[in-house]
Amino acid sequence: MKMIEKEGDIIYATERAFCKSTMLVTLLNKFGSAEGFDKILAVIKKEDTSLEHVYYLIDMLSKSGSLYHRSFVNVYWNCLRDAVQAKVLAATAQ
Repeated sequence: MKMIEKEGDIIYATERAFCKSTMLVTLLNKFGSAEGFDKILAVIKKEDTSLEHVYYLIDMLSKSGSLYHRSFVNVYWNCLRDAVQAKVLAATAQ
């Protein structure tokens, strides 16, 4: 599942005043271009993914959250929130 329709329309991460690591920004953008964020979302949506695993994925994503570009956040975070909410609700219904 490819979340982003046009690859040229998205910037996943950008340098900020407090973090000018071009290497980190480049790696986050390459990860996004390789559909890494989509794959994380797919893992979260899998029925057999535990809440603990979801916690670690969200923790990992949040570590570089201040570097994410607004265009990426506007698309991805809503999908991520919905997937996590569905996972939590499914776990509490059991």
